[in-house]
Amino acid sequence: MAAPSKTGLRLAGGIILFCASLFLLAYGLAAVWSEGHFVSSAWIGWVELSLAAVLIPLTMHLWIQFFAGCVGFAFLKSLVVAIAGRDWFPPHMAFSRLEASEMALFFGATFLWLARFAKSRPEFADSGHSAGRTNVVSRNEKRIDLTPTGLLMEGDFSH
Repeated sequence: MAAPSKTGLRLAGGIILFCASLFLLAYGLAAVWSEGHFVSSAWIGWVELSLAAVLIPLTMHLWIQFFAGCVGFAFLKSLVVAIAGRDWFPPHMAFSRLEASEMALFFGATFLWLARFAKSRPEFADSGHSAGRTNVVSRNEKRIDLTPTGLLMEGDFSH
């Protein structure tokens, strides 16, 4: 199979997983939240929420790009509203230029923040094991992760 078709299948699969995670999230919340409180006996809802919690981070590279596109479009719309002084949508009523400028600033800053993910995928934060120290491993060395017993045998008591 050619590389472009593999990339297309990977993209389509990611989009399908992202949509599935949104449905799981919506139905899971509807099942476990009733009349202002959580329902702990709705086990299927909790399973749906758990699956969504796994799928949403796995498809993060797709929804962050989509969100950045929406934010970029909102930035352009708020610039037009700030210049025109009228709302974007009919009946085109008067709109505060100050508020439109604030929205443009917000959407512009958000877009710039999201643009950095175009070059590098977002990663989850460290779990705290390396707080305060860095483990530098050269590319030529092979890293061997030790079990807690192995760390004790090596003399690393800080783990």
